[in-house]
Amino acid sequence: MTRPTPTQLESLLKALQAQRHSGDPLRRWVLCRGSQGFISVSPSERPSHLAVRAAAGRSLARQLEQGEAELFYSLGMTRKSAADPFIAAYPASTEAERQTLSELIEQLMERMYLHEGEDPTLKLYEMQVPELSGSTLLDAMKRVSQERTHQARQKLYWAFVKGQLLLSLKGEPRREAIGPLSKPEELLQTLSDFELEEYSSITGYSSAAVFSTWEGALRCHPDGRLLVEVRGRALLPLLLERGVGSLLINPRGTVGGELYRNELTSMEEAMIEWERR
Repeated sequence: MTRPTPTQLESLLKALQAQRHSGDPLRRWVLCRGSQGFISVSPSERPSHLAVRAAAGRSLARQLEQGEAELFYSLGMTRKSAADPFIAAYPASTEAERQTLSELIEQLMERMYLHEGEDPTLKLYEMQVPELSGSTLLDAMKRVSQERTHQARQKLYWAFVKGQLLLSLKGEPRREAIGPLSKPEELLQTLSDFELEEYSSITGYSSAAVFSTWEGALRCHPDGRLLVEVRGRALLPLLLERGVGSLLINPRGTVGGELYRNELTSMEEAMIEWERR
């Protein structure tokens, strides 16, 4: 029996699965979008599988009905909280497995995220994102949550200014990296035509965000995000110039925090004084 020609989604899943290898600085994901939501697919920790993220919670403009949530659970998809998307890893190493996965995604899109007669848009994104551990900053945030002392807060500030972070920007993800940007003047000039992604829906006021890892960014933005690697110290003048009320660190992540404008100002003043010595 002749195998039908692979669908566009099957071809994209094949490309996604075939291009993964260790040491690759590119992060890839397939986005299947409808007017009512989206499903994204990215490599999973298991080489033979692909991770599927279905919009729900804060990544969806509406609340799922009980039957819709039960459908996701019945397919083996789970989420950590009602604010998160549904996630599961499915086998995708063979043509038959990718066909099955493609059909599943298409059925979910039709059921959940498309108007009647609407076709989804499909796109494979590629973006150069560095491997950042962010362990020093994460440890400092954990310590602040446990101790809440001046000393612990000072160590958090120092970890931030020394750290390498991923700043969230508005716009389509780009294949070629914009950064890394490590000097204040360089950062201000390079990002002069870019807008910061807005997180007022989380804080209630103008806020920007950085992520310590790509995985953290994907957890907050399952449809992907335009990111640029920046050094914490270099970022301070830009944040103050743009008038943000706060900077979120790993929003919607397991370990995160928030630096308020007065803290950003104090760090900038302290760094200027320290650099004069």
